[in-house]
Amino acid sequence: MTAELGPNRYGKSAIRLVRVDRSAGGDRIRDLTVAIALEGDFAASYVDGDNSLVVATDTMKNTVYAFATEHLNGAIEPFASRLATHFVEQEAVERATVSIREHAWEPLQAKAGPAPDALLSTGSVSNSATIAGATSVGTAWFIRMAALLIAFAAMVGLRRRPAVALPIAAGTAAVALASLAWNGHGAMDEGATGWVHVAADIVHLLAAGIWVGALLALLLLVFRRSDLVDRDHLILSHRALDGFSLVGSVTVAAIIVSGMVNSWLLVGPANILKLPESLYGQLLIAKLLLFGAMTALAATNRFRLVPAFEASLASEDHAAALAALRRSLAIETGCALAVLALVAWLGTLEPPASAM
Repeated sequence: MTAELGPNRYGKSAIRLVRVDRSAGGDRIRDLTVAIALEGDFAASYVDGDNSLVVATDTMKNTVYAFATEHLNGAIEPFASRLATHFVEQEAVERATVSIREHAWEPLQAKAGPAPDALLSTGSVSNSATIAGATSVGTAWFIRMAALLIAFAAMVGLRRRPAVALPIAAGTAAVALASLAWNGHGAMDEGATGWVHVAADIVHLLAAGIWVGALLALLLLVFRRSDLVDRDHLILSHRALDGFSLVGSVTVAAIIVSGMVNSWLLVGPANILKLPESLYGQLLIAKLLLFGAMTALAATNRFRLVPAFEASLASEDHAAALAALRRSLAIETGCALAVLALVAWLGTLEPPASAM
């Protein structure tokens, strides 16, 4: 019999926080009951008995007390938000939910009027708030799913209006692809370096997406069944191939520049010569070699095979030129798939700069 660990959460409830705010106009009692619930990757605690990443419940309670000194200056919502933000910054925490109830106190009524320094609990709750904070990974996931749903809805609901559907689908798909930047190493950096790294990741992802997407579209064009290929289809294929030339050049340039930024941040200049010594470095070298092969094939297509295909259309003898294009695009696509597999593998390894 096998057991599977499902979603789980834990936390600390009934944290009582009472504070007296004194002022010239009279005292005020802040009486809060706080509950904290955390969700995240705590599998090691259950499977291996390793509690090193677990935030202790007493730590949650003491954090509430410590943060109240500086952050409980007004409404309870900003205080709850600050607590949630703090907890999702912990390594294993992916989501933190902070619930606060504020209990009402009022001045005692004396003969001279309300007492400025004597208060009585009314037994009622004057305000309550629940704030859920999630990691950037979780937020990015929600954005990605929403963007993909919009893209799907546009393609299905507006399929009879492609001029409207395609820009919507392309834009939302780009948002979904860009959101993957927060799943990578760039999301772990802080400050200006973190934003530069995430921006470079976004450029890298979008450029790679354009290249791979174009390859798949071009493959569909040139590998169409022979009985469906006529002169109009051949002319359309040439226009697509020739039209992608400029976009392809910009895409390659964007990948090179953003890749250099990422390499500087992930590898570091001091580790360049040590790349062959680590698995990360070996996979990165393999990725660069495949990228070089893809670039060479793209250049061959642009400057030799596409012009030859254009010339063959005039002579009505396009079989050999089309076969050469098919072979080149198929190899280039194979290299692209291998690069994607290496990127997925690299994402599971620690970069050299992180180990310094």
